[in-house]
Amino acid sequence: MQTATLDELHADPYRLDRSIDAGEPIEVFRDGHRVGRFVPEAPRKAEMPLKWPDFRARLKARWGDRVLTQQEIDEMRDFEDGELVT
Repeated sequence: MQTATLDELHADPYRLDRSIDAGEPIEVFRDGHRVGRFVPEAPRKAEMPLKWPDFRARLKARWGDRVLTQQEIDEMRDFEDGELVT
């Protein structure tokens, strides 16, 4: 474990920053008494890449090869707009 005084912390914070990045905790002293500790967080796990679902396969499984007619599309739009009540 590395130690530093408050004066050292103010004079060269980048030295301590490098130590924390390396995973080493640092104890900070003032007048011979410990006043604090810098403890690095646990390293993050490597993030897994986002895997998108296969939307096209889902659509095909749900609707097959069906193609909507323009009349069906217009009726759905009217229903969504509240103009058509069944």
